[in-house]
Amino acid sequence: MAALTFVVEHKGTKPGEAVFVVGSTPELGGWDPTKALSCITTAQVFPLWTSETVSIAAGTEKVEFKVLVQKADGSKPDQASWDPGPNRSLHVPKSTGGQVQLTASCCWGSAEVTCRSKTVGAGGAAAAPAPAQAAPAAVIPRVDTAAPWFSMDEEAGDGESGDQVPDMKPVGSFARKTPSAKMSGHNDGTLG
Repeated sequence: MAALTFVVEHKGTKPGEAVFVVGSTPELGGWDPTKALSCITTAQVFPLWTSETVSIAAGTEKVEFKVLVQKADGSKPDQASWDPGPNRSLHVPKSTGGQVQLTASCCWGSAEVTCRSKTVGAGGAAAAPAPAQAAPAAVIPRVDTAAPWFSMDEEAGDGESGDQVPDMKPVGSFARKTPSAKMSGHNDGTLG
């Protein structure tokens, strides 16, 4: 058996709607939208919708499927919006000793399907890793926040950089003057 999960990108859903996958195998509802595989999303990953994982026979020659949008509770399947275009298809690879985990990714409105697969060891355990080694210490990159954003070094020679910078006049006072303000016995807006 193979573990199959779908990831669908679809931005056009409305509140109360959800993305579903329906297809040619019984695990995908046998083209019946009332038995379609539902997908979920969260605010953090939207517009990506992910299905629950279903078990399907490994080595299946061709699995056809389509994406549809319908009410999240599956009611009113006759009002479902089906993804335009031809059916998508994928091949479920044969197991080479262990369980195949397959993720099929697609985007609403595009016929392209991207499949990633990996095999895990017998009994669902991950395939045996390389001999145990000490895990490397976490490396946190150093960010030098004291580095200058620009250099004020003068060029060698006459000390002039050639930039035309106008003379700036100093600001007389930063204190706000208000008609009713009296500070430390002064009414001129200065402190002290």
